[in-house]
Amino acid sequence: MKKDIDLKAISIILLSCLIGFVMVYMIVSTMRFSDESEGKQTQSIEDIIRKAAVQCYALEGEYPPNVEYLRDNYGVILDSSKYFYYYDASFGSSILPDISVISKK
Repeated sequence: MKKDIDLKAISIILLSCLIGFVMVYMIVSTMRFSDESEGKQTQSIEDIIRKAAVQCYALEGEYPPNVEYLRDNYGVILDSSKYFYYYDASFGSSILPDISVISKK
């Protein structure tokens, strides 16, 4: 009888450990997916800003001085509550600016 109780206790402990491991694995996987998603989103925003800057250069003959110019004249939507926008056009109006988008998260 005691042997049956010990086997049941061991089975319950092993099952609990397995369930705990699976839950931790799922949480970590979800967090990793979320981080990868955020990285892809910031890269997409950078690409949109870069394409709008190139379009401005093609139409006006020079790159825009800042992202606000792209927002006002080319319809680029900026969400300053979620992202920092780094746009460095100090190399001149004929050189593609350095563009970076960083999540505020």
